[in-house]
Amino acid sequence: MRFFIFGGLILLGALLQATVLNYIMLMGVKPDLVFILIILSGLFWGAKEGALWGAAGGLLLDILSGAFWGTAIISGLAAGYISGVAGTKLYNDKRLVVTGLVCLVFLFAKLVSFILLCSAGLSTSLFDALFRVIIPLCIYNSIIVLIFYGPFYRSITAGRLSS
Repeated sequence: MRFFIFGGLILLGALLQATVLNYIMLMGVKPDLVFILIILSGLFWGAKEGALWGAAGGLLLDILSGAFWGTAIISGLAAGYISGVAGTKLYNDKRLVVTGLVCLVFLFAKLVSFILLCSAGLSTSLFDALFRVIIPLCIYNSIIVLIFYGPFYRSITAGRLSS
């Protein structure tokens, strides 16, 4: 049951990102709901499941975005795996700990995307990428996690996503 509900959440997040969230931009970036879900899946269900959800969510993002193929798959896989490894070492019931982890994993995953895009021929500086896209994206998504982590945590521990 968890597989279908979480898969539906990933699909809904990808569809929202491709359509509606283009109108909710802050600091020049839009929320990345799929990556938030990928990171949280790794945090709660481990590195293997986080990596699988990361690859699946990244595939959806690559299909819907039309950008360079494979960048979201690889960075999503890395984000899910790293959050899964970190989840075994951290207290995932603490909102600020999880928010900090989300911010750090976003930073890493988006740097992976930047490296992949540079290897594909993107010509931009690391400074511009960091301060115009990556860091504002980390801040924006961290704020979203702070707001919605409580209901998500309750659903993971005792709700429909518990097993």
